[in-house]
Amino acid sequence: MTRAVERGGLVRDASSRTLELGAGTGHNLPRYTDAVTELVLTEPDPHMARRLRKRLDAEPPPPPSVEVVEAPAELPFDRASDSVVSTLVLCSVDAPGQAVAEIVRVLKPGGRL
Repeated sequence: MTRAVERGGLVRDASSRTLELGAGTGHNLPRYTDAVTELVLTEPDPHMARRLRKRLDAEPPPPPSVEVVEAPAELPFDRASDSVVSTLVLCSVDAPGQAVAEIVRVLKPGGRL
């Protein structure tokens, strides 16, 4: 199975307000469906976040609302998300347990990781 197919399978069930951790340069963007109505992309590296914003300008994804937030795994959000997407990111986080606790904190009850 290719990585593109794996990524597509991971994001296909994302819906409503979705938070992606460590969005990098946006490889998942084309795989989101119109079930996602709000997409918040976090990226802690300013260089990668800049590249992500350029990609969004060139290739806007389907969701009507997209926001890029330069944030580490300690998430600066109070609002709950219906879905959280995390691909190839927890292996690079200094405190993965804390990152998972943050995911649980921002994920709505019954939400999907």
